Amino acid sequence: MNSRSPADKAIARAARRAIRGPAPLIASLIEEWCQAFDGDAALDLAVSDRVLNELALCLRPRSGRWIEDVSEIAKDLAIDLDQLVKFLRAAEAVERFRMAHKSSTSHTGRLIAARDQDEDE
Repeated sequence: MNSRSPADKAIARAARRAIRGPAPLIASLIEEWCQAFDGDAALDLAVSDRVLNELALCLRPRSGRWIEDVSEIAKDLAIDLDQLVKFLRAAEAVERFRMAHKSSTSHTGRLIAARDQDEDE
């Protein structure tokens, strides 16, 4: 029997939907981290799945108040501040790298030169 409460299930469902949503939520950073490091984000942050889902539903830290926002999130969710900072910085770095190199995985937007004749001609 599953020990997760209906509230836990609802939060988990909302967190999964948040990954695809347009709002700037931490859910997308958690997804980036999980894809890049192929690990268990809850284990890395030393939190329960419920706390990870609650984290996913938090707004992303604002660039001008990043450390203040992360500190507030860490305090409210009882997550170690240093672990959360390390986790979010790694996820943001992965996200920026993927955005910067998005076209490297496809030929869309590339010009490919072709030659019909030999170099000697």
